[in-house]
Amino acid sequence: MDALYEAEIIKKIREVIITRLNLTPLCVGDNIVGMDFHLEQLKSMMKTERDDVYMVGIYGIGGIGKTTMAMAIYNDISSQFDGSCFLRVGETSICEKRVLIVLDDVDEIEQLNYLAGKYGWYGAKSIVIITTKDINLLNQHGVDQFYEVKELNHEEAIELFNWWAFKQNIPRSQDFKYLSDCAVKYAGGLPLALTVLGGFLSDKSINEWKGALKKLEKILDMKVQKILQVSYDKLDDVEKGIFLHIACVFRGEDKDFVSRILGSYAEIGIRVLQQRCLITIFENKLDMHDLIQQMGKEIVRKECQEEPGKRSRLWDPEDVKSVLKRNTGTETIDGLFINTSKLDKIKISMDSLTKMNSLRLLKVYTHFWSSTFGIHEIDLRDDFELSSSELRYLHFQNYPLKSLLTNFYANNLVELNLQRSNIIQLWKENEVLKNLKVIDLSNSRDLVEMPDFASVPNLEILDMLECISLESLLRNFHKLEHLRGLYCSECSKLKSFPQIKGNMSNLREIDLSGTAIVEVPSSIEHLNGLEYFDLSCCENLVSLLESIFNLRSLQILKVEGCSKLESLVVKPNEEWHLTCHILKLGITWNNGCFSPLDTLNLQSHQMEEEAPNHPNFHLLSLVELSVTNSCYHRNFSDGFHLSSLKVLSVGNFNPVARGLIFNGIFLQSSLRRLSLHNCNLMEKGIISTNIWNLSSLVSLSLSNCSLREGDILNHICHLSSLKELSLEGNHFSSIPDSFNRLSNLRGLNLSHCKQLRYIPELPSSLLFLDAHCSDGISSSPSLVSLYSQFNRFETELTKETKIRT
Repeated sequence: MDALYEAEIIKKIREVIITRLNLTPLCVGDNIVGMDFHLEQLKSMMKTERDDVYMVGIYGIGGIGKTTMAMAIYNDISSQFDGSCFLRVGETSICEKRVLIVLDDVDEIEQLNYLAGKYGWYGAKSIVIITTKDINLLNQHGVDQFYEVKELNHEEAIELFNWWAFKQNIPRSQDFKYLSDCAVKYAGGLPLALTVLGGFLSDKSINEWKGALKKLEKILDMKVQKILQVSYDKLDDVEKGIFLHIACVFRGEDKDFVSRILGSYAEIGIRVLQQRCLITIFENKLDMHDLIQQMGKEIVRKECQEEPGKRSRLWDPEDVKSVLKRNTGTETIDGLFINTSKLDKIKISMDSLTKMNSLRLLKVYTHFWSSTFGIHEIDLRDDFELSSSELRYLHFQNYPLKSLLTNFYANNLVELNLQRSNIIQLWKENEVLKNLKVIDLSNSRDLVEMPDFASVPNLEILDMLECISLESLLRNFHKLEHLRGLYCSECSKLKSFPQIKGNMSNLREIDLSGTAIVEVPSSIEHLNGLEYFDLSCCENLVSLLESIFNLRSLQILKVEGCSKLESLVVKPNEEWHLTCHILKLGITWNNGCFSPLDTLNLQSHQMEEEAPNHPNFHLLSLVELSVTNSCYHRNFSDGFHLSSLKVLSVGNFNPVARGLIFNGIFLQSSLRRLSLHNCNLMEKGIISTNIWNLSSLVSLSLSNCSLREGDILNHICHLSSLKELSLEGNHFSSIPDSFNRLSNLRGLNLSHCKQLRYIPELPSSLLFLDAHCSDGISSSPSLVSLYSQFNRFETELTKETKIRT
């Protein structure tokens, strides 16, 4: 842009601003729920005491309320400035005075460069507020503060929806209450969806409500779709493909898994989706708002509404069944996902997949991890073939053939997953598969031999869990230079581990638990990157050479349950970061060398004298602690520091547990998972109301702890992050109504509570409820309420019961 053109633009901008300086309040509408909180948060970010210009970015998905929030903060503080202007992108803004500028709905970096400009464009103490769906724009422009607009919580969502649907903050009658809850659950805290849906249903009858909500399970409201799809339309073709894969089949999956499967650009593409607020990543799992997922599925459905075989992705059981039975698949199909637990017994002929010659992703699976499900639904003939030369991901659970298909092109294969297969030998030919990174043959109980490892030089993960016929690993195992994880747990005939030759520095985890291994070769010391080594329950293991203590990266070594292993005490050199005693039934770590330790198990009856008693027993880095059946009779002293503890499990109440509780374990704000089993918590002084301090807790189990009505139950409602709660086998007759405040709770176990008579209304977030063998509830008046609550989350059950594959 030359100087003359810029000057002309600036002149026009100033004219626009001058005409707008009458400070007329912007219309933000009525019934703006939760806005006071957001205004306080935003005002706390604005450093008005600073003399320079300050920029604040407000970001979030479409329809989340960014514009409304920007207008509200504009109305609230605009009078404090010499001038103020609220501009939608497409209009322009610049000023030399102390001004408040709001730029709404920015989606290109050029818009920020031209409109927000540089800090020198404005007078001292000016504030620029920017709303956008793309956080990367704020990073690129160097915005000072970021504010992410979150979904409304359940109470706020209910209030907003009711105002739009009933013109009041409660349903017009009790008949509408359950349907209102369904509508709010569907909207998922998105203000746009709540207002659109509430307004649409406001004058409808009960039957019309039911019909509308049923339709919305399949087809997204057009107004909502249009707003949400704005961010999608800005993506390039590759990014759109990644988004659609996540929306249709990979939501909830591990980010690294999805990146590996989808190819080299996927990692960058996933980052772009996160920046555009289309997905979120928590604990490395990919997630997205329910309505954004539905929007993605609707985009795929509209690729060809009449014939699903002409769409890019097939995952819906009815569509899959239709295409396979009628043999209407086409080269358009990129991903095929067959959930056999949703189908009748079907026969896939040789011709069913022949036309799908561009297929990259094929997954045949069942939701039920049981020998009674998913084995006979697919009748696969020996002449079955895959015509696609593009296949990257082959996941065939309960694969019925004895060997891998010989008539398919596997050179592009990245992951091969044949869990619970009938495979005897994987392949015979020495075909080199350079792209193959993951082989999962877990629970393939007939597998007797692995292929030459030279054929998979870039393999990273090898999982052979419970391959009970496998007797050995090939000698050229050392050729797997890129291997990161080897998992052979419960391979009960596996008697030896191969010698380590060459460079295997990438290997981080080995699990040989439950195998028939007799000894570990001395060459194990060459695995200088090994961090996790599990030899537990190796009943034939008789010796553990001192060479294992040359593994300088080792963090966790498990040898409990090795009945033939003699005690061994090793005092390594000063550079090694821990010392250990290896006993027949467990490991104790001592001598005060605990800073790098991640996991501590106290579970052996023989550990009374070996248990931690060093005066400087500081477990500053301990993340997980398990105390089960310990005979240790000393309470942990004040020196027992657990500042990093995240997981605590105590089984069968004992002095160790008493010591933990008395020394303030219920003040550990870092704790995320707590399990107390067979601990009498009603014993005087054992536990206090301090349990509510565990603000980060996501999983709590108090099974068989003699609980009755009282303080403990009453304070659980304060655990706002709680997702899983087990109260199995206790003695209370009711649970508090306050449990309804656990807005993140997804699973509740009330089984074997023999005296239970009453279950109140449960949180709408709940997906799983187990009350079996709680006999009193079957005759309770609350049972009718339970049935209606079950209907509320019934449709979510299948989605949440996927096994990890």
